[in-house]
Amino acid sequence: MAPPVFIPLPLTADTRSEQRTPPYPCTLRTWHDSVLTLESGATHYGYVWQAPTQLQRATQTYALDSGMYFALPEAGQVGGAGAGIVISRWEETAFFHLGGPIEATGRLRYIDGCTDSLLIPPVVYGQACLNLLHIPAYTQQSMHTHPALRAGIIVSGQGHCVTPTQRYTLTPGCVFLIMANGAHCFHTETEALQVIAFH
Repeated sequence: MAPPVFIPLPLTADTRSEQRTPPYPCTLRTWHDSVLTLESGATHYGYVWQAPTQLQRATQTYALDSGMYFALPEAGQVGGAGAGIVISRWEETAFFHLGGPIEATGRLRYIDGCTDSLLIPPVVYGQACLNLLHIPAYTQQSMHTHPALRAGIIVSGQGHCVTPTQRYTLTPGCVFLIMANGAHCFHTETEALQVIAFH
C-alpha cells in the first residue's frame, strides 16, 4: 500500500513529525499551552495561531500576537499560553525575521483563482520559504504536485484536501504535511480557506 500523500496532525502541546530525508531534512512541531525548545543547527519557521506567545533568542524576548510569523536561524524557545506551529529546516541558515499579522488574501496570483503571499522569502534560490495561500469559496483546484515537502496549518475557513485515494476535511487549527511529489488539490464550498504553507 502506498504511503499517504496528506497527513493531518493535531495541534497539541508537542506534536512532532520527523522528515529528515535528504535533500531537505525538516522537523514539524507544535505548541499549545506549552514551550518548545528550538535547537541550533536549523532555521525554525513558525506561525502563531493563537496568542499569547513569546519567542526567545539569546537575551531577547519578543511578544507575538495571533497571525504573526517568524524565522529563527539559531537556538531559542517559542510558546506560552497560545498555540502554533514550527517547521525546523536543518542544515540551513536564513535571516532572522518577524512579521505579521497576515492579510485576508494573497498578493500574487496562484492556480485556479487562488492567491499567495510570500511571507518569508528564501535567502538564496532553492532554500525554504513560508507562504500564505488564500483559496476562495467555491474553488476546485486542479490536481497538482510539488517536488518537496509542504507543511502548514489551516488558519481560517473550511474545505478539503483531495488526493487520488482520500478526501480530508480542513478546519482551523488543522496541522498537515503534504509529501513530496504527492498529487493533491484543495476544494472549498461556502467558505474561503487561509493556509500557512512551508516549503
